[in-house]
Amino acid sequence: MRYPWYETLAVTSEIRQGDLIMDCPIIEPPTNFNYGEADGTQIPDVGELIVKTMNSIVVTQSCDLENEKVVNVLVCPYYTWTTFVSLLPPSDQTSAGAKRKWDQLRKGYLPSYHLMNKDIDSGLQDYLVVDFRNVFGVNYSFLNDYSSPKCTIYSGLNCTSDSGAKCTTLII
Repeated sequence: MRYPWYETLAVTSEIRQGDLIMDCPIIEPPTNFNYGEADGTQIPDVGELIVKTMNSIVVTQSCDLENEKVVNVLVCPYYTWTTFVSLLPPSDQTSAGAKRKWDQLRKGYLPSYHLMNKDIDSGLQDYLVVDFRNVFGVNYSFLNDYSSPKCTIYSGLNCTSDSGAKCTTLII
C-alpha cells in the first residue's frame, strides 16, 4: 500500500510556511550599486533589475505571516530531481554521480538541500529538491495577492480552505 504523501486541497487565501509557489517572481539583486554622491543625498542607481520566475517554497514561519510581523517573505527555490541533476557539475550528472547525490540527499548528508517525495496520483511525477542555499525575499502583500497556484505542506490530513482552486500538498 502506498503512503499518501500528498493530498489535493483547495488553495488557501493566506500564504503559510510550506506553501509551494509556482513561477514565483524573484528580483535578482545587481552585482554592484552606483551610490551617486558621497554624502548619500542621491538615491542609489541600481541599474537594471532582473526579474526571474522560479518554483519556490515559503520558509518564513506561519505565525509571523499570520501576525503580520514581516514585510518580506523568505522563499527558497525547489527543483524536480531531473532538473536538480541537470544543474550539478558534469561529474555528478553521470549515472554513478547522480546515484551518489541521491544517496546523500536521502540520508540527509546535504543539509543545504531537502528531498521531498513524489506522488504520481497527485500529479507530482518527480521528486522535489528544496535548495536552502538560495534564499530570496518577496513582499508579503505582493506574494499574498500573486495569482500563481499555491500549495501547502501540512503536518496532517485535516486541512480546510476558503477557495475552490486545487493544489497538491505534502503530508509530513
